[in-house]
Amino acid sequence: MTKSIKKVRGKSRYYIYWILAVGILFTCSYKAINYLSKMDFFLVKDIHIRGNILVNHDQLHTLTLPFQGTNIFEVDISSLIQQFQTISRIKSVKVMRILPSKLIVTVKERTGVFYLKDNSGEFHPIDRERYILDKADWYLKEDLPLISLNIPKERIVVGQKIEDLKIDYIFEVFDIMTRSNLDILDDISEFYFIQNDLYFIDMKSGSRVILSTDDIAQQINRFIFLRNNQGFNRNSTIDLRFGSQIIVTKLDYWIDAQKTELANTKVYFKEV
Repeated sequence: MTKSIKKVRGKSRYYIYWILAVGILFTCSYKAINYLSKMDFFLVKDIHIRGNILVNHDQLHTLTLPFQGTNIFEVDISSLIQQFQTISRIKSVKVMRILPSKLIVTVKERTGVFYLKDNSGEFHPIDRERYILDKADWYLKEDLPLISLNIPKERIVVGQKIEDLKIDYIFEVFDIMTRSNLDILDDISEFYFIQNDLYFIDMKSGSRVILSTDDIAQQINRFIFLRNNQGFNRNSTIDLRFGSQIIVTKLDYWIDAQKTELANTKVYFKEV
């Protein structure tokens, strides 16, 4: 009986020692960090930004100025991230402390996939997730196809997602073309609708193309085959909605497809 009590007391003593050790370690760590936080040696002297391609580096550097000279242990990382996320082009931010006095900020940008045309004629870049991106002089090198839907300008807000079924369908078509490695993406300058039919402008042939909702990859492959092997007259309309038959409508003059019905045309079929 006595031996059993001694064993229990012995184990309790080790628990007490363990708790004391943890307490001492925590106290020492707190005092060490508090001491280091007051040393000039750990003041932030360099904030390195990487990952930006289109976003102006000087603009991003300006966001870091309030954190220069702050002790590296006292830098509010969440506040620094929030500063970067005020830019609609920034999708995500990671910050890493490098002792004794350096921060590395890694950004991931939102890149434009299309320009979206509003009802005033203004173009707005949008990314793959349908977010409206800001425009600035340093983004001018973006060469993007256009989506012409004449969406009311008040619906387009920088930094917010645009919700529209027709835009979703255009992205679906674009994704099918991308997955199928179709040799046409760089040749498309514009997508638009006439009523519920989707059109795109092919710059290489100078024609406009009408798609159906069925087997888009096969439709495009037929078009590419004929374009590369036979060609089309410029200003032609290529209708791919009829299975193996392609209807080619030749315009005698170029008209605004979104406002004017076809006129003065010659129609013929090509079997594929």
